Amino acid sequence: MANDIYKIIGENINLYRKKHNMKLEVLSRKAGVSVSFLNNIEKGQRKPTLYTIEKIANALNCPLISLLIIKSKIKQLPDETKIVLEIMNLLSHKNLETKKKILEIIKIL
Repeated sequence: MANDIYKIIGENINLYRKKHNMKLEVLSRKAGVSVSFLNNIEKGQRKPTLYTIEKIANALNCPLISLLIIKSKIKQLPDETKIVLEIMNLLSHKNLETKKKILEIIKIL
């Protein structure tokens, strides 16, 4: 089971990278990891630390949780959780100042 999570992470990284039309070399440079290490992570052959996964998520401009969750299981999540994940995904593409403004709006609601 423990190795399965690394396969899921690798698949998710690969999906996000391709979604952004990003070459392996570009993501490698942005995340500060070697191309071979990143390639092995995507194949589920290496076990990255949480710190490395976070660096990759930042380089992909996606929420960390998006790399950890099984995409096929999203439909099974409670509606509330799906909404929170969608909000996180939308916010991940905004700059810090915009995120702060949105947070203030949410607090008012």
